[in-house]
Amino acid sequence: MSRPAALSRAFIRHYHGPGTDGIAPIHAHRSPTGADMTPNDTPTPDDDLLRRAKSRVDRKIGFYIHALVFVLVNAGLYFINTWHGGMRWHVWPLGWWAVGLAIHGIVTFVGLRGDGLRERMIDAEVERLKGRR
Repeated sequence: MSRPAALSRAFIRHYHGPGTDGIAPIHAHRSPTGADMTPNDTPTPDDDLLRRAKSRVDRKIGFYIHALVFVLVNAGLYFINTWHGGMRWHVWPLGWWAVGLAIHGIVTFVGLRGDGLRERMIDAEVERLKGRR
């Protein structure tokens, strides 16, 4: 077995647990709680809420990490620029990165307010299509 294949199998065993080859049956899925689901199992509303909550928390944490990196890197650039003197070049990466961070914040927090918007639009579209029959 080649080294990449062995590493891949080791990763799969680590991810899926000891004593498994890591290959799940095609019909098996994981619920948001991590339990295996079969085709006969249907997600409950609590599973959907848990999935949505995890997604929202992941988006918020992603933004907070981005903001922390923004502050730390730009503070470092400021101190490097101040230490060496000369033209104030650190404002260019600061300004453009601030625009990107602002867009990330808008997408994260305004998008979270419209979390149910997609579902409402789908429901409205289904109703509209049913009316055409």
